[in-house]
Amino acid sequence: MPRPTARTIPQLFHFAQLLMLVSRTEALYATFGTARKFWQSWRDDEDSENDIALAANRLLAPAEKDAIFSGAFDSARRFFDDVQNGGERAVTEQHRLLYASWMGRGGMLQKISACQTTSRS
Repeated sequence: MPRPTARTIPQLFHFAQLLMLVSRTEALYATFGTARKFWQSWRDDEDSENDIALAANRLLAPAEKDAIFSGAFDSARRFFDDVQNGGERAVTEQHRLLYASWMGRGGMLQKISACQTTSRS
């Protein structure tokens, strides 16, 4: 396999339309090729801190844990069990971005649901 170079690495993201930079203290998004200074934080004024906190602290069902923490990710289960057992987590920028992009009113789950409803009509 050829060694990745500055010229070939961008090809890994050829089909990416939206990129997210996410850490505990920072959460930004941009399209591929956007200069770093133009990346933006994603906020949705309709998402309440309470809704985000509920989503961030929702306990996973045993079947969800089994699906996520299997195979190569089996070793991570203990860490996440410890996090879950550590009590309620404070809402971070990471939670806000993930909630807004997936669960909020303008999020992907809402769009997928709308598409499924439309296709059934």
